[in-house]
Amino acid sequence: MNQLFICAGLALSISACGGSDKSRLPTQTSSSSLVSSSTSSAQSSSTGLVKPADLSPAAMSVVSVEELEGWLKNGLRLSATRGFVGNWIGGIEFAAPPGIDFSPAPIPSSAYSGTNVQVAGVDEADFVKYDGSHLFYAVPPLYTNNGSEQKIRIVRTDAEQAQLHPRSDIYISTEAWSQRPELYLVTNSEAKAQGLATLRRATSFIDFSQMDSLWHYPIGEPGVEVRVYDVSNPAQPGDAWELTLDGDLLGSRKIDNILYLITGHYPLLPEIRPFSYSEAIQAQNEDHINAASLQRLLPHYRVGDGEEQLLIDPNTCLLPQDHSANQGHQQLVSLVAIDLESRTLVDSLCVSTPVHGLYVSPSAIYLGASGDGHFSESGIHTLIHKFALADGRFAYQATGAVKGHLGWDNPAFRMDEYQGDLRLVTTSHPGPIHRLSILRPNTTTKLMEIVAQIPNNQNPAPIGKPNEEIYAVRFDGTRAFVVTFERIDPLYTLDLSSHSAPKVTGELEIPGFSTYLHPIDQNLLFAVGQAGDFNNDLKLSLFDISDMSQPKEINVVNFDGTGAWSSAQYDHRAISFLRVDENTLRITLPVTVYNGYFHGDFADSGLYQLEVRNIGSKAAVLTNLSHISNQSGEAGLGERGILHGNSVFYVRGDKVSAHSWPSN
Repeated sequence: MNQLFICAGLALSISACGGSDKSRLPTQTSSSSLVSSSTSSAQSSSTGLVKPADLSPAAMSVVSVEELEGWLKNGLRLSATRGFVGNWIGGIEFAAPPGIDFSPAPIPSSAYSGTNVQVAGVDEADFVKYDGSHLFYAVPPLYTNNGSEQKIRIVRTDAEQAQLHPRSDIYISTEAWSQRPELYLVTNSEAKAQGLATLRRATSFIDFSQMDSLWHYPIGEPGVEVRVYDVSNPAQPGDAWELTLDGDLLGSRKIDNILYLITGHYPLLPEIRPFSYSEAIQAQNEDHINAASLQRLLPHYRVGDGEEQLLIDPNTCLLPQDHSANQGHQQLVSLVAIDLESRTLVDSLCVSTPVHGLYVSPSAIYLGASGDGHFSESGIHTLIHKFALADGRFAYQATGAVKGHLGWDNPAFRMDEYQGDLRLVTTSHPGPIHRLSILRPNTTTKLMEIVAQIPNNQNPAPIGKPNEEIYAVRFDGTRAFVVTFERIDPLYTLDLSSHSAPKVTGELEIPGFSTYLHPIDQNLLFAVGQAGDFNNDLKLSLFDISDMSQPKEINVVNFDGTGAWSSAQYDHRAISFLRVDENTLRITLPVTVYNGYFHGDFADSGLYQLEVRNIGSKAAVLTNLSHISNQSGEAGLGERGILHGNSVFYVRGDKVSAHSWPSN
């Protein structure tokens, strides 16, 4: 079969199911019980103007099965006339990458480093995991003339001697699952791995062997695979428990041993022929849509080789309260909770709304979307939906809206929860005008109300100067830091100690800009960015933030004239931190260096080792100690450094090596 694989990074257009406190997982439902019950309403919609649903600030509510079916079939009608129906902004559908939450957690005190996550207590998937005694890492797929090979390696570490001892390999199927898996650990009360969860997406493809016209091509259904292996004996991993779900994987988080997934499912009717001007084919398309049962349009899941079951309960799905019968959307995005310890699917929830950003705290999931739609006369707004989390159960809480958009690059980077309120930074154009808003859910109206915004009449100081865009945001308790950039890099400090009266307190102008900010303590801030010079060299900075009204740059580690870059500029998981004592913080990140950006060739790449020394004193400094060179090519987007005591374990590709921390 000739297949063209398509990376399906879809912006979230969420559909999940909500309802009572009891589990919303449907009982086994036969197709006959979900035969189309809204044919008449669907047909009446087709005779009028069917349009994409607007971005609506209304609260969400559970709809009937008939309303849900009409909504999805209108989405199919839109896709039949306009092609793929993804996220909508102002009535225009488009596809965009899922948002990645980017507000880092404080640096924990531990004997070893783990995945650098955005929020303390909320784990993120990565291809490397470590529990202090064993390193688990997914090897990139190996492609040969005989097919592809995929495996996960388990290696015992000796942090005292900086040594590694291979334990076992887990070989996993590559059929339809071509992606390098990402991992989560299932831990006991002592944080030791008892299970290893793998997470993979199936890649969508166009099947050219079944293609009979330029615009009529069957697309392979994407899927999500979760496997859990027993690794209580790392030398002999147990057989996997496997769960597969319909839809594309849009995001995941783990809290304790509960895995939370967000998946997007597009009902596919291969018999539909889109973009046709033939009245006969259009009539056939309408007949196919009307004949389709709701069961066929909903996502399913399967445990192992068991029977296929509905993933969501169609009686409890959420739509905006002000939706109308002639609106529709094709995608259903499900929020799914899986107990990795008991290996059970605990809950699922569906709500239909576009989403361009995902933020997860230990007690809530926030979904954000930016566009005009309902706000067409007043410009782009950002919509926020809040869902409470408790023991693997979802509960819809409220919806709110603020002016401006979340940005198109890592939008969840701009959101943060503090004491039950959501703080977020949005941008409006022309200008741009940057705003910080604080929202609080009203449990009665189910609306998120604006508690405060800046700038305002009492605190008119702007965030950013004319023409400056936002490059980084970092929330830290009662403080926040924002980096804007046009030709210089202003670092703004914000005081959020009063929920009702936030304010800009300080500003620092320096060359270049930062893309990642990470507080070390109340006095120090570490930053990764670019110098803003001709070569756009990598720049690592240490700031003094002890006086929020006068932030200062203490020192910089530069890579002048080398065109150096690091995946840490775009992926916070590439950075590792280890606080070895009250005065010293160790940092690793991968770096590639060239002999000049435009005129030079590759020079070197490897894992750079840095320290922040004299923490707690006025002599604090960022020091570049050394780097572990690989001399075999550019550093990719998949390198990690694991710190444990005085040892460094460097994972690159299919290899892992052990090194001692430099003593200088």
